[in-house]
Amino acid sequence: PRSHGTAQTVTLTNTGNAALVLGATSIAGTDFAVGSNTCTSGSSVAAGASCSVSVTFTPTATGARSATLTIAHNATPSSSSVTLSGTG
Repeated sequence: PRSHGTAQTVTLTNTGNAALVLGATSIAGTDFAVGSNTCTSGSSVAAGASCSVSVTFTPTATGARSATLTIAHNATPSSSSVTLSGTG
């Protein structure tokens, strides 16, 4: 869980043996926003390399909050997701 105003970095590592072609980065839910992002749509991540997304948390209500960060790509399955959580 993260507190108000705290940024968290999510890293996507290509463990495959071919370039990973990235699609859109999105957040399903409220209170979280993408900051700096090197996992940009249309870019590639070489085998063994990584990209990262900084996520900020600004709660709009008190209590536990959650969202899902998804990065689309050409590998199977067609995206990678991580659950984000924080307390407002």
